[in-house]
Amino acid sequence: MTTTVNNITTISPQITCLSWIKNGAKLYAKAPFKLTLLLVSVLLAEGIVQAIPFTMNVVVSKIVMALMTAGLWVMIDIFATTRSMSFKRVTQYHKWGTVLLLTPLLMAPFLTQTFVAWCLHGNAGLDLMLHATHIPITNTTLGVIFASGAPLSTLLLFLAPLLLIRNLSIKQAFTLNMKLIKMAWKSVVMIMILNALVLFLAPATFALSALLFGPLLLCIHYAAFTDLTSKLDA
Repeated sequence: MTTTVNNITTISPQITCLSWIKNGAKLYAKAPFKLTLLLVSVLLAEGIVQAIPFTMNVVVSKIVMALMTAGLWVMIDIFATTRSMSFKRVTQYHKWGTVLLLTPLLMAPFLTQTFVAWCLHGNAGLDLMLHATHIPITNTTLGVIFASGAPLSTLLLFLAPLLLIRNLSIKQAFTLNMKLIKMAWKSVVMIMILNALVLFLAPATFALSALLFGPLLLCIHYAAFTDLTSKLDA
């Protein structure tokens, strides 16, 4: 579906984070196992690439993860509209090339995490993030590093689905992404806090927080996206 960018004013406070959580939870409850497997597949792909011994394996793994994370929006949209996980329907979504071109931007949260790691641990922090080198670091510090990517990832939250699901141009997607965030910025900030909390807890929980709550957060993100864009279509 193609959507044009119109003049938009800030919507009423009726759109709240609680409604997104409720609708996201309903979607997640329809197929929790399949949705979890989707997220696990992304994490496995990232891990496989990192396991390949070459110089930039971690950076390449983050590129792969950025692309597959964008693909998660498509899979959740397919599931939400058809109640199936049909990979054949992926070809019905366009702008994959555009998403590929925007990969450096979609990697911005990782770059932020790398910068924070460098600020906290100097060159050792860079080795940690860029080469997956083990360094002495507490779970709390590592959690802070992971959580530092939440603000930028939330700021770019709707960019991929606007390209892939709404089939917008790059300029339209950027413009509408910021307008959607502005429409319900308080609720978006609450989503950012939830994202940051899950990331912060990942080291202490051996990534269980991401595995358990990651799929639910993806559904909440989708609920927020459909809720906000539906107001534009009304």
